[in-house]
Amino acid sequence: MRFPCTATAFPNPLDPPPGCVFNPRCPMAMAHCSSEVPTPTTVEGGGFVECFLHDGRKRPAFESA
Repeated sequence: MRFPCTATAFPNPLDPPPGCVFNPRCPMAMAHCSSEVPTPTTVEGGGFVECFLHDGRKRPAFESA
């Protein structure tokens, strides 16, 4: 999935949006993304993700478009 690059693609680091910092530009954002910050979830194989939609299972890499 490609995310559009717009003038609002990068939030002001001195005045980030409330909730998840990606919510203004995420096409899968839900109502609570603009008011709650997701907690870090450990991903199988190492690393972590902060998203309400991710459950921690390892996903296959996306192919380039």
